[in-house]
Amino acid sequence: MSRGYSENNNFLNNNNQMVLDMILYPLIGIHQTINWESVARLVPGLTPKECARRFDELKNSGSSPVDNHYSPLMAAGESPVETLAMYIKSSLLGTQREFQETPIGQDAVSKTGRHSIASTRNCSSESENCTTHNGGEKTEESEGPNMVIHVCDEAKNLKEDFICPRDLLISEMKYFAEYLSVDAQRWEEVDISVHCDVHIFNWLIKYVKRNTKENKDCEMPTLEPGNVISILISSEFLKMDSLVEQCIQYCHKNMNAIVATPCNMNCINANLLTRIADLFTHSEVDDLKDKKDKFRSKLFCKKIERLFDPEYLNPDSQNNAATLYRCCLCKKLLTKETERRIPCIPGKINVDQHGNIIYIHIRDKTWDVHEYLNSLSEELKSWRDVYWRLWGTVNWLTCSRCYQAFLCIEFSHCQYHSETVIYPTAGSSLSSLGTGIYPCCNQKVLRFDPTQLTKGCKVKDHMVALRDQGEGEDLLSCPTARILDDLQKHKDVILVPFAKDTVSDSGGPCDEKGLDCDVLLEPNTPWGPKSGELNAFLSLKNWTLQLKQQSLFSEEEEYTTGSEVTEDEVGDEEEVSKKQRRKLAEQIKQEVRQEVEEWVASGHKRPHLSIILVGENPESHSHVLNQTRAAADVGINSETIVKPASISEEELLNLINKLNNDDNVDGLLVQLPLPEHIDERKICNAVSPDKDVDGFHVINVGQMCLDQNSMLPATP
Repeated sequence: MSRGYSENNNFLNNNNQMVLDMILYPLIGIHQTINWESVARLVPGLTPKECARRFDELKNSGSSPVDNHYSPLMAAGESPVETLAMYIKSSLLGTQREFQETPIGQDAVSKTGRHSIASTRNCSSESENCTTHNGGEKTEESEGPNMVIHVCDEAKNLKEDFICPRDLLISEMKYFAEYLSVDAQRWEEVDISVHCDVHIFNWLIKYVKRNTKENKDCEMPTLEPGNVISILISSEFLKMDSLVEQCIQYCHKNMNAIVATPCNMNCINANLLTRIADLFTHSEVDDLKDKKDKFRSKLFCKKIERLFDPEYLNPDSQNNAATLYRCCLCKKLLTKETERRIPCIPGKINVDQHGNIIYIHIRDKTWDVHEYLNSLSEELKSWRDVYWRLWGTVNWLTCSRCYQAFLCIEFSHCQYHSETVIYPTAGSSLSSLGTGIYPCCNQKVLRFDPTQLTKGCKVKDHMVALRDQGEGEDLLSCPTARILDDLQKHKDVILVPFAKDTVSDSGGPCDEKGLDCDVLLEPNTPWGPKSGELNAFLSLKNWTLQLKQQSLFSEEEEYTTGSEVTEDEVGDEEEVSKKQRRKLAEQIKQEVRQEVEEWVASGHKRPHLSIILVGENPESHSHVLNQTRAAADVGINSETIVKPASISEEELLNLINKLNNDDNVDGLLVQLPLPEHIDERKICNAVSPDKDVDGFHVINVGQMCLDQNSMLPATP
């Protein structure tokens, strides 16, 4: 017998030897590999080598070393070896055999990459048969060893341990699947520590064990307004999908009670917020009683995001704002759904081959939707009002009085005359038979007006006719009725005041020149030209000005500034010059855009421009914004790196050096001027000559002066 197991050896007393022999004896005759480290943990003070040596001695002896003088239980005829047999086999071999017979690949385990919750300490484990519910039937299945979860509640200075079977834990709390590996030898090397509220985790453990035998007589834990937010956040982190869905549904049904509790709603992440917001209609959000505005503004912000999501089927809005833009002529905000229904100024009308009026708007490229939302927020002071104003901007109805489509924000803009038009009698001059006059404002009107534009010196609310509803049919089931109902409920926020200067734009009070109307016929296109694709003469006011314009262009459409321009045309020279410059700029853009696309099509990556903007100079910010827009127009990717005016010269040089060495950056531009404490010449020379978009590097300037090939500055 080895020195570690002699009867007089001081290293082990009789009880330790008995326990070790009782553990090892059931393993004799089993041909599987034994984890001696796990065996050594069961008897304090032993090493794995000593356990293996004692096991060899027991196998060689061929008999049980346990006799009656070790324990009163043995004297009574009971065998501790048999009592521990099932425990030992299941702990050291049973679960290993289970995974050897049914291997699970690594791809079956979801890994999050988060390691803060698990540490490498020892954990006790047991094996027990638990009842699980699968498809409504109870089956006896092994749920693996019990795992101990140490919960630390720093806020209350409490610590508590919870025990849960491994398989049940990873099936309900999928977050732990990464750490509780399918490798049986690793189970006892994992210790789980969780930092959260003890009472919340106790609730979660009860939920996990809701279908087990031990908890069949226990009440199912219930969600309450005071705990649902904490449970929602914890369950989402632990990947308890079914519980997360229950919490979200509960929040939708009980939000008024939840916001009345002292819970912290700021902990809800964007994903959960989106899922909650999608369950609310905008009317339900509007009706929330949230005095401290803990959550209602967040929901309205999500509703605003959904208005700009082209893939989302929005039950609150028939149209979305994904294509929102401003017309540079009529200054109206439009989308692809509304641009052909909402009138522009009288000179921007098309007629298709069927005789239908089509309105043409020109996109204002200087208008930015983010700036618009910020300005709305500053003006209206709440995200609720911003949402309703935006909703009214993208949705439209048709008036049954004036027969015009109108944006919901223009519900109060139905123009009319207080007196009836008077047409001349048969005895009047022939030239005036086709025109009449409104006595209320002396506005002239055509007897047969091809523009069909609304005219009037006064305004009132539009009238929307709803279709007849069948017996028992809900009125609000009609989309038009729902839009009108929402509009009527929130008129105070949605409606914008009628501007008097828009009357003349739409055919209102004006002088005789208001009778002139330019209509472009497009017989070859059933739907008219696309927005922005205008005929060169469409923007001119009348045919006389068109003829003058024709005299200023040659057959090749080149502008001539010689004797062809007469004194009568001097007033138009500046306007023509502007048009020619814009034409040249557009031609250059098209050439660059074509070169970029050919470059990308040949297998190269798309060019990338990096712009460094230092400080808060408004002119610099405006200039950089125009540069990024110009880059986008020609198909060049761009990024703007904004740094505070307090940045040191060394930090700026380090940033430039980093971008110089970045292969993904093809062009680099440092916006001038820079703060006074930074040497501009030093910064310009720090930019790589090969990436110097401005051409300000001393090498590029010198090569330009020598008329050599180099980066040329965009401005002289």
